Amino acid sequence: MFIKFHDLMDERWKQRYKDHLMQFKNAVFIDEPDILKYLVVSDLMISDTSSVVYEFLLLDKPVITFKSKSEEILWDDFNIKDQLSEKISESFLQDPYQKERRKVIESYHP
Repeated sequence: MFIKFHDLMDERWKQRYKDHLMQFKNAVFIDEPDILKYLVVSDLMISDTSSVVYEFLLLDKPVITFKSKSEEILWDDFNIKDQLSEKISESFLQDPYQKERRKVIESYHP
């Protein structure tokens, strides 16, 4: 699991998350600003409101956001933190937003 915090995120919060997530052997923290190669090798993105969501959608891969403030949401967005595991499973097993992703791809890169 790749974890990339926004470059402008408060360092104290980054460290708190890192300290907590270090218990997971598969957690890899990305500090470099160029994340393109990580987008390509990732199967799923979990984010909040971020422009990188749109870049990832163009790769035709599932996106899950938590309390996104985007005006038009064409991916899975949820508001209850305890639903994350369920949303991940649903994305891999059913991919319910595949048609919406195709619309994004066709409109940005026909």
